[in-house]
Amino acid sequence: MSKPARAKPSQKVYLRLILVLPFVLQIVTAVGLVGWLSLKSGQKAVNDLADALRQEVSDRVNQHLDTYLGTPHQINQMNLAGYRLGTLDLRDRELTARYFYQQMRIYPNLSYINFGSARGEFVGVGRNDDGSLYREEVELDRAGIYDRYTLTPDGERDRYLLSDELDFFQDPWYADAVEARKPLWSQIYQWVDLPEIFSISASYPVYDENNELVGVLGVDLILSQISEFLQTLEVSPGSKIFIIERDGSIVASSSLEKPFRFEDGIPERLSLLNSQEPLIQATGRYLLEQFNN
Repeated sequence: MSKPARAKPSQKVYLRLILVLPFVLQIVTAVGLVGWLSLKSGQKAVNDLADALRQEVSDRVNQHLDTYLGTPHQINQMNLAGYRLGTLDLRDRELTARYFYQQMRIYPNLSYINFGSARGEFVGVGRNDDGSLYREEVELDRAGIYDRYTLTPDGERDRYLLSDELDFFQDPWYADAVEARKPLWSQIYQWVDLPEIFSISASYPVYDENNELVGVLGVDLILSQISEFLQTLEVSPGSKIFIIERDGSIVASSSLEKPFRFEDGIPERLSLLNSQEPLIQATGRYLLEQFNN
């Protein structure tokens, strides 16, 4: 009796491949697609998280800066309110100096508070690098000459330090406010007696009931001290915070680099492109390419 014919092994394997391969391909494709989608989704999640963190840091920095840079204008508004209410007589140098002294003690980030009258009188209280306070004044009968004194712990005028020329009518903190007839940030300027100090002033012109100029209130921030403030803000490692003007001059930065450099012994403002910080310099090149000026 003849035996039934058997299928050849190669035919069985081929048939099995035909039946199984489409399912395997579908599974591999599905797994690969899921893996690719997971990878893309993971990358998007990481990018979204990075963007969110950058935005959070940016918002936090802006909030700190708004508070820091808003304080000088608030001081001016308080002093103007005191003048209008009669509690601050700007013609009384002693009273005004004590007023400024107390404000400098309350706000340790401020560099200088002053008032220059339209008649030529001046009084200001400033902060030394060691945190101690001093007083400067110009008397009406000695217009154009200021005297500097140390202060007692109570804010009283103490030891005489020096005298020098001062024509504050020409200083940006005074002249810019008089010209604008409104509160503003002055141009950045150098101190006459200390040209290595660059500062910016929140200035507020004061007018009487007849709209006649009484003088200008000013609160200074020194650029190097703004940089010190930026260095206290917490940001991600490798990040830098810096403030620039429209012409690319650095106002302040969180790096240890000073916002000025010496050329032939003369201090000059530092631009983004001349910064020794690679990140700041690269940002300057990028901005120049984007805006072309």
